Order: sequence, then C-alpha cells, then structure tokens
Amino acid sequence: MEISSKLNELARQPRTAREYKAIYNERLLQPVQARLDRLARRELSPDDLMIAGARGFIEKLAARGAILYLASGTDHIYVTAEANALGIAAFFGGGIYGALDETEAHDKALIIERILDDHGLRGAELAVVGDGPVEIREAKARGALALGVASDEIRRCGWNERKRQRLLNAGADLLIADFTHGDALVERLMGTAPRG
Repeated sequence: MEISSKLNELARQPRTAREYKAIYNERLLQPVQARLDRLARRELSPDDLMIAGARGFIEKLAARGAILYLASGTDHIYVTAEANALGIAAFFGGGIYGALDETEAHDKALIIERILDDHGLRGAELAVVGDGPVEIREAKARGALALGVASDEIRRCGWNERKRQRLLNAGADLLIADFTHGDALVERLMGTAPRG
C-alpha cells in the first residue's frame, strides 16, 4: 500500500526534465563511483574496468596518428573524470564529449553530430567505434566505417549476443567481441604501414 501511495504522489507532482536527469545520473553513477573508489584504493587496475585490449587498441591508434574523439551520453564532467581515472584521457586529442547540462543537449546522437560537424568529419576518413546502435547509425548516415563492439561487459570479453544483434540491425560494417586482436584491427582500419 505504501509503494502505491508513493507512486501516486510522484505522479501528481511531475518533475522537470532537469530533475529527472539528476535522478537518472544519481542511479547511473552509483556503480560507476563504486568502481572508481575501488580503483582509487588500488583494489582494481584501470584495465580491470575496460573491455579486454581496449587500452592497447587506443594506444596503437594514437601512435599511428589517428585523431581520437570520445563521445558519451553521460554528462561531460563524469565522462572526463572517468577517462582521467582510467588514464586514457590524453589519447583523445580530438576531445572528450559528454552530455551538456542543458537537458536538450544530452542525446548521444546530438553529441556525435556535434563532434562530426564541429570537425568537418565525413565519409571514408572516419571510423566510429561503439557498442550502441545510435553511434552505428550515425556512422552509417555519414558514410563512415561503423565498428560495433558487442562485448560481454561483465566478463570484459567475449560476445554479448543481444548487443551483437542490435549492432547488426543498426548496420555495423564490422563486429568485434573485444579488443584482444587490436593489432590486426588497427592494421585493418589504418593500413599496415606506420605513419610518420
């Protein structure tokens, strides 16, 4: 009975979009903060919190001269803090982009669109790597290579079949379960000869 009356009370007092976003962020960030706290206490290493091989993949792309951008639908301040805690922020020379405080500017598609438009990125010069259908569709709409990452996030490697199917349906050009074959993937994306 108490839950029902609480729900009725909430329904009578709708909140603003900003308030709902704050509730969402609070719930989303609790497990993230718990992991970052364990990282700070050195109970985990940064690589324990990333998909297998991700750091090496990022490092190799950067070493080959790729300009990397990081995009997330999570608020910019939290994305930046997490990238710094994981020790990967410096690799994203093109910038780190998260949701803005304004509620209408937090949609991942808008964030990706902003990156691409701000930097004039189109077509064959662009590869989008992501685990969600939004970024894959945005890549395809702009003629970019769409690399879908359908990883089991609990194990940090191997296939997540549901995610794999969503990424296929979104039009991914390539699908990977993780970055354990990062060297071959970098060669496929950038060619075999190092830049320099």
